[in-house]
Amino acid sequence: MYIVRHGETVWNAARRFQGALDSPLTNKGFQQANALAKRLRPISFSAIYASDLGRAFETAQIISGGNGYEVMLDKELRERNYGIFEGLNKDEVLAKYPEEFRKLKSHRPDYKIPHGESSVEFAQRVMNCVNTLVKKQLNRRFLVVTHGGFINRLLRMILEIPLTTPPRFDVENTSLNIFSYHNQEWNLETWGVTCHLR
Repeated sequence: MYIVRHGETVWNAARRFQGALDSPLTNKGFQQANALAKRLRPISFSAIYASDLGRAFETAQIISGGNGYEVMLDKELRERNYGIFEGLNKDEVLAKYPEEFRKLKSHRPDYKIPHGESSVEFAQRVMNCVNTLVKKQLNRRFLVVTHGGFINRLLRMILEIPLTTPPRFDVENTSLNIFSYHNQEWNLETWGVTCHLR
């Protein structure tokens, strides 16, 4: 499974919580997506899946352009739902919801952001989603275009890092990651490839 993050968006550049809401790709985001498309062009995939949020779908369309792949949308590939924090930057969240932000930063797995998802709920969705996809594409190479939090959570679950541990893996826009699945077990093969952006 090749899994990539979407290109940079307006809210990424402004350092705003994005989650289940959306913002368009920036010019830089389009450049990143085109560079990744060029990097992946020699590789054949059995399928391309993408989150149904615009930033991921648009990135997937750029990658699939000219290759004859149909992009299959899956809402289970969405970023974590950040509820009341979405659209706000850190300072705005601290000003409006200081207590809720403190709870988020406590890394309690069961803490549910109002109108959003808990860490546990998100982790379950991530693993259910990739396990479903790999069963459909067993022993085949397929591509997934999703979100930074989704990829980060997938890595943490595969490496069995407790949800109480603060995130410590950066997932850059359009970075390429590869996971394999053998004997009902996930393994990390490649992490954070960004040479196409240089």
